[in-house]
Amino acid sequence: MLTLLPGLLTLKSVIIGALAGLLGYWLIRRMKYKLPPGPLPIPLIGNFLKLNDSFWYEKFHEWAKKHGPVISVYFGPQRWTVLNTIEVVHEALVTKANDFANRPKTPSTDVISEGGKDIAFGQFGPCWRLHRKISSNAFRHYMTGEHLELRIHNAVDVVSNLLIKEKEAVDPKKYVDFLIFNIMCGFCYGKSYDIDDPEFLWLMKENDDLNTAFGNGVLEDIVPLLHYFPTQRFRKIKKDVDVLTRKMGYEKFKEHENTFDPDNIRDFTDCLIKARKEAEEEEEEGQEVVSNLTETHLVQTLMDIFFAGIDTSRFTTNWVLLHMAAFPEIQAKVHEEIDRVVGKFDRDDSNEFKYNRVSFNENAKKWTKQHAMKDTTVTEKENETVSKPTKVVSRESETGSDRQQQALRDSNKRLKTS
Repeated sequence: MLTLLPGLLTLKSVIIGALAGLLGYWLIRRMKYKLPPGPLPIPLIGNFLKLNDSFWYEKFHEWAKKHGPVISVYFGPQRWTVLNTIEVVHEALVTKANDFANRPKTPSTDVISEGGKDIAFGQFGPCWRLHRKISSNAFRHYMTGEHLELRIHNAVDVVSNLLIKEKEAVDPKKYVDFLIFNIMCGFCYGKSYDIDDPEFLWLMKENDDLNTAFGNGVLEDIVPLLHYFPTQRFRKIKKDVDVLTRKMGYEKFKEHENTFDPDNIRDFTDCLIKARKEAEEEEEEGQEVVSNLTETHLVQTLMDIFFAGIDTSRFTTNWVLLHMAAFPEIQAKVHEEIDRVVGKFDRDDSNEFKYNRVSFNENAKKWTKQHAMKDTTVTEKENETVSKPTKVVSRESETGSDRQQQALRDSNKRLKTS
């Protein structure tokens, strides 16, 4: 037993030394910068224990009342800066947009984007700007005609005919998922599916499983050591992402490259290929495109558009339906405006749909994540520093009322129990 004491004392010394080192590092950072205030974190754990049993936005709102609109929150050893009012969000993302132009780089985002080779998680710089320019040109090519509008009309007609056959109350989620999936498939790949198509069912299940896995968070994003020794769960996530990227990215991109005809642009993938060829022909930028923008960048652009388009659209649409169920008076006003305007709506006079526009914009509010590119401030009068490379979260839902949030949660509970 006594022979084990030196080893135990050594281990104990290492642990105490590591904790002391972390505490010293934290104190030095606090002294070097006047960081935004926030709840006191526990070394290595951060504020996780206080966030575990509540909605995060509720906890952030509670802390903002105590500490102010800009707060520091620790996820493990990582410090995040949370912006809690529309004024500080505007200052950070508009007034000082270049200071907060980057996106967080984590093991999970590297898996999704093949090391930051997409637009959503790419690092701000010349290559990213060129990548974005090519993608924007592809969008302009596709949006000049009526391709997207026709695909939306066709997809809505198919779902409407399916809903007509329903004789009882129905959960709209399945039909919303099918509608958005077909719109995005038509947009990206020029293809549509039946509601019982095996590929559609497989893809939605895989996508939902990945959303659940990522939605619960991954330890690799918080514990640096796990970057090198990932958990079995994280390895499975990576494997599933690789399968989706190969099937819905590389395979479909190759099919389009092999059948590409510049005189017959079929969908967004064709537009992306055409925009890349046009950029390569530009004398001043051709070499940069060839050397920096690979096939992986273009495939990841497709994955950005396809999966982000599906998830953002279907979640927002389902949320809108839930919102209308919770607030029948808003539903009645939206319905009245649609009945009054449809048939005489002029695209150049979008104010005709002003109540619908405001209602849907309110539902579309979401969180955004940025990354500080340099030491900067958000609230000048407090002189509090957001140091590089802090993760910055803007909580835009602060502009919504507590009554709406509570009513929507109550409505969701009723739907689940009915």
